Amino acid sequence: MAEKNRNMKKIILLLLIIFLSNFIKGQSFIETTKKWSTVIHKLPSFTIMTEFIKFEGDTFIDLFTYKKVFRSTDEFQNNWAPYGFIRETLDEKIFYRTNISQEFLLYDFGLNINDVIETIGICGYANSENLSPIKFKVSQIDSLQFGTEIKKRFHMNPIFENDTSTIPTDYWIEGIGSTSGIFHWEALLVGGDSYELLCFKNNDSLIYQNPSYNSCYYITDLEKNNNEYFIDIYPNPVKNKLKIKIKNLDLNKIFRLEIFDIFGNKIFFKEINDNFEIDKNYLKTGILFYRVLCDEKLIKQSKIIIE
Repeated sequence: MAEKNRNMKKIILLLLIIFLSNFIKGQSFIETTKKWSTVIHKLPSFTIMTEFIKFEGDTFIDLFTYKKVFRSTDEFQNNWAPYGFIRETLDEKIFYRTNISQEFLLYDFGLNINDVIETIGICGYANSENLSPIKFKVSQIDSLQFGTEIKKRFHMNPIFENDTSTIPTDYWIEGIGSTSGIFHWEALLVGGDSYELLCFKNNDSLIYQNPSYNSCYYITDLEKNNNEYFIDIYPNPVKNKLKIKIKNLDLNKIFRLEIFDIFGNKIFFKEINDNFEIDKNYLKTGILFYRVLCDEKLIKQSKIIIE
């Protein structure tokens, strides 16, 4: 009988530890008050969409407590669809699973410089079960200030076979997630594809806004709606020179190129013509954002990588 009681106490203690590991931390990342919006560009189809992510309600899977993940692509967010389950641990790891999958490591905000980690990211638009693993090395850790809060930022360098690049493609901000979107890694995409975090809100207060966009919902491609000109900016990534070509240039109008760093600081601006080049030595290495204006009207914006 005594042995049975001891075993029962062990089981209760184990369940208590599991319970505390799910709830004590204060839900610093996984909170129902938070909401993310991400713009997704996909070439060559030129599909552009905005997704919103939020968490609601608890569910128990394999003795762990998860928040339910919901996703909307509706500007007014009237329609939400289930998008998996997410949980965090006391040591700042974030785990994600779909309706049918095992759980995968999504983030680890307890990393140090030079740590290597394998995580998963969602590839595609609507299917949260389309998951791909990728290895990252933390090349640098610095900090950003959001109002009165200072949060760590992790510079994540992808590790590919036979690739010695030292340029980070993804940045993780503790409490917010990746600047490529909460579930997406920029390193998983090629060519002109991109995932970009538009906004992060907590309690409906705007905490982060992408400096390349003016709102938290990107409706359609600016070039399709606002532009009679064809603007080609290449190559991307930039190894030597960034080149810009403008077809159907109107000589009576003023075209200007502006380039921003990831903090939103304008680091370059210049009036340009139909064939413009800039040496990469005038720009910072890493991810930059650019926009092209015509008579102060925004006609193209996106991001580039400077190697």
